[in-house]
Amino acid sequence: MKKTVFNKLIIVLCIVLAVGFSVFCLHIVKSRQAGLISGSRQKATPVLKAVTRNRKDNKTDYSVIYDNGEIRKTEMFIPDNTDFLYADHNCYYSKVENGRIIVRLLKTKVTDSKGNKVEPDETAKALMKTLAKETEHDIFGLIIVIDNGNYYAFVEYNVNLWAPCYLYRYEKEEKTLTDLYCWDDVELIGIAECENEK
Repeated sequence: MKKTVFNKLIIVLCIVLAVGFSVFCLHIVKSRQAGLISGSRQKATPVLKAVTRNRKDNKTDYSVIYDNGEIRKTEMFIPDNTDFLYADHNCYYSKVENGRIIVRLLKTKVTDSKGNKVEPDETAKALMKTLAKETEHDIFGLIIVIDNGNYYAFVEYNVNLWAPCYLYRYEKEEKTLTDLYCWDDVELIGIAECENEK
C-alpha cells in the first residue's frame, strides 16, 4: 500500500516537473523572440534583405536576415540591381557512396534572367564547385546572385518531405559558402545588401 502511494507521488512529481520545465522553456523562447532577453537579437547585425514568394500561398515576404541566422519581417523595399544566373538542372550529378550523398559538378551551364545562355565568370564557376564539394543533398535548383561584386547562392535541395531553399553568401577568398537562411519552398525574387543598417 505504501509503495503504491509512493509510486503515485513520484509520478505526480515527475509530471509537475515536466510541465514546469516546458513552461520555462516556452517562456525563454518567447522572450528571445520578443527581444526581452539580452542575447542574439540585441547583438545581431543585419547582413541582407530578401524578397521571397511562398510557392504554397503565393505570398510575397520582405525580410531582413541577420548574421546570427535570424530573420525578421520588414517593410517593402526595392531590391538591388543584381544579376541572376540560373544553373541548368543537369549541372550536378548525385550518387550515394558509403551511406552519404556525393554531389559532382558536371558542367557550368547557366542562363541569365532572360533565358539567354551566358558564360559564367571564374568566381561563379568556383562557387558552383564549392557547392558540389560542401553539400550533402541532391541539388534541385541553383541561382547565383551577383550584387555589387558579391556572390550569393540560392539553392533548392531535393529532400523527401519538404523543399529546403538555402541562401548562402560565397566567400571568394576562402572559397566557402556561409549559410545565411533556410526557407521552405520559396522563390527568391530579389536581395538588397544592408551592411551599414543597424
